[in-house]
Amino acid sequence: MNKSKSYRIFSIGWVILFALSSFTLSSQELQEYYPPQLPGVSDSTFRKCNYELKETFMEVKNIICNFCASNIVIYYCHLKTNPEIIWNSIIYSLKTDSIFTCKFDFNWDLRNKIIKSAITPKQYFEYRKICDTVFKRVDSSLIKELVKIQQRDEQIREHHTYEEIRTNKKLQDEMVHLDTINMRHIDDILLRYGRYPGKKLVDEMSGVVASVILHSPYANQVKYLPYIEKAVYSHDLSPQYLALLTDRIRMIEDKPQLFCSQIVYDEKKKKEVLYKYQGTIQEVEKRRIRFRMLSLKKYLENYYPNIEYPIK
Repeated sequence: MNKSKSYRIFSIGWVILFALSSFTLSSQELQEYYPPQLPGVSDSTFRKCNYELKETFMEVKNIICNFCASNIVIYYCHLKTNPEIIWNSIIYSLKTDSIFTCKFDFNWDLRNKIIKSAITPKQYFEYRKICDTVFKRVDSSLIKELVKIQQRDEQIREHHTYEEIRTNKKLQDEMVHLDTINMRHIDDILLRYGRYPGKKLVDEMSGVVASVILHSPYANQVKYLPYIEKAVYSHDLSPQYLALLTDRIRMIEDKPQLFCSQIVYDEKKKKEVLYKYQGTIQEVEKRRIRFRMLSLKKYLENYYPNIEYPIK
């Protein structure tokens, strides 16, 4: 590699490190700042965006939300807020979920134009450079591996119903065989990378590893639970996977589930039922909201209409 190319890469790296470490908002500035109505902002836009800001700040406090910070950016743009405040909110959004933020802001033309007009040319140039590097960070070779793993994971599950699999020993054996192959592959990936391969690394394929772990034996689920927890709380994986794995482990341990994600077959009643859950159904629904899951009522209506929604 020649010196000029090395210098360019070194310089870009420093730009990203500087941007993501120096431009920060305090929690007070992020969560409490509501700009005044400025010239050029209509009454309806001012009311709507302020209302949405309040709702979004509440979501930040109450749910695991990777897109909330990105929404704050666009509301500040519509309110013609000071470019420095918008820029700081962009940096916060990048820290929350860089791949989502960059895809959302640069792949959607209208949104990109709004942001470009709301910050300074220098800020926009820095933002473009940061996102160029974020996109380059995606590992295309690992994505190809995960596509093959996903195909094996779905080979039986996508083409047969739960009841067909439950009552067919041959299908069960084939599924276990495919799951075993996948789990060996996942073990190797996690050993190679030393962390969960989340959205920052594999974009939309981030859920594949979690799905395989969910379909693996109890020992593997417990072993890799910390990986999934860290990925979720780093906004690198959808929180639903953590909820599913938590419930799966608790069910195996004969403990009540927390999110009502586990359905079991009751041999006495000869039908599918909800596995036992902790607390009231209202508490379950609150947990599901926090982990951005469909309400249990809607989930049962859509996927298990024969299971009655609990009243308490």
